[in-house]
Amino acid sequence: MTYKELLDSAILEDVLNSYNSLIRIDCNDVRDLFLEGREIHDFDTSVNASIDGRMECIMDKVKRTVMVSNGDIRLLFYLFFPENLPLMMHELSQFTQWIDTIPGSYTIKWGMAKHSAQELRTIILWQ
Repeated sequence: MTYKELLDSAILEDVLNSYNSLIRIDCNDVRDLFLEGREIHDFDTSVNASIDGRMECIMDKVKRTVMVSNGDIRLLFYLFFPENLPLMMHELSQFTQWIDTIPGSYTIKWGMAKHSAQELRTIILWQ
């Protein structure tokens, strides 16, 4: 999608309008991250938040879908989790291990919010 299409997308709206953010992403973050004229890819997935290894399940899906090549990578990573099943710091190591495998240089903005669904959800945008 183009930058303009991203700004009008429901997926970005979910990130920008997450009412219960712990680490917020705003319009300025998006503007500063993505370059106009380059295609932006999106990925949205979720798993049952009560299963063991939930972050590993999410990251397995990410690794199969989010393909980045060597170069200047720009990535937005946003997590939603239920208030009664919060993310633990050790769960985020799955994300950092994946990031360490990305070749070349990269810029990452990330955030997280609580939500009412009983799922762990991630939205990833990259170019």
